[in-house]
Amino acid sequence: MSDPGPAQLDLIRRYSRAMREMQADALRVRSAKPGIARSAGDRATRQAAKRFTKLHRERPGGSSAPTPAS
Repeated sequence: MSDPGPAQLDLIRRYSRAMREMQADALRVRSAKPGIARSAGDRATRQAAKRFTKLHRERPGGSSAPTPAS
């Protein structure tokens, strides 16, 4: 197999950096203490999820039984 070219090396570097950033973000979220104020973006995400779940349950012809994710 031939050696990777410059574009492939760049892709490998960017992938590695993205994985490190994602891991750091995940660790930061896990270490958040209860009772600490959340950002407005977190609140908006939770509200959107509630609306989506409500719409899904109220859908005509839909099952009234809760889904495992509910």
